[in-house]
Order: sequence, then C-alpha cells, then structure tokens
Amino acid sequence: MTRIRWAALRGANRRYLETYRANSKLMVIWENAAAIVPDMADLLHEATAAFVTRAEKSIRGLQEAGLADPSLDPRYAAHALTGMVSRFAYTWCTQGEDFELDQAIDELTALWARAIGLQGRTDS
Repeated sequence: MTRIRWAALRGANRRYLETYRANSKLMVIWENAAAIVPDMADLLHEATAAFVTRAEKSIRGLQEAGLADPSLDPRYAAHALTGMVSRFAYTWCTQGEDFELDQAIDELTALWARAIGLQGRTDS
C-alpha cells in the first residue's frame, strides 16, 4: 500500500512540474503580477488553495491509514510541502537551473515523503 501511495505522490509531482514547465512563461508572469495586481493575487491564491487543499486531504488520509506521522498538522505540512514544490518549479524556470526532470521528481518526492513520515520505495 505504501508503494502505491509513493507512486501517487510521485505522479502528482510529475504532473505539477511538467505543467509548470510547459506553461512557465505564463506561470512566472502570473506570480510576478500577483505581487502588484490584487485581482491576479486573488486568482493565484485560489489556485494555490486548491493545490494545498488536495495535499492536506492526502496527508490526513495517510495519517488515518497509519502511513504518515500523526503528530503533523496536515494544514501546515500541506502549505510547507506544496510551497517547496512550487518554489522549486519557479526557481527552475526563472533562474535557468540545469535540472533533469526525472531526478527533480525523485528528489521532491523523497523530500515530501520523508517530511510526512511516509516510508517506501524511492524508485519509480
């Protein structure tokens, strides 16, 4: 069961990074505009909230299944971990980091899983 959860987490990270990279110019403009245009900030907040809510539900479900650290607050963990992935994608696209997609996915998945206490495979 843990292997399935690990694969689901890896898949979510893959989809996020692939989508962000495919739309990187728009994503970067959106994030930068949100800093000065209130309507853009509202839209970005809504999109981020949906991402965080899904992560929070996932963490809570893993805790209830006994697969994640029950002492973590799912809301705080979701904000921190989705922020990590989002900031990684932003930095990758804006600063021209020479990252390889599969390794980035593996590293982010391992960090995410370890942060919530999810054990299992680190390979795909």
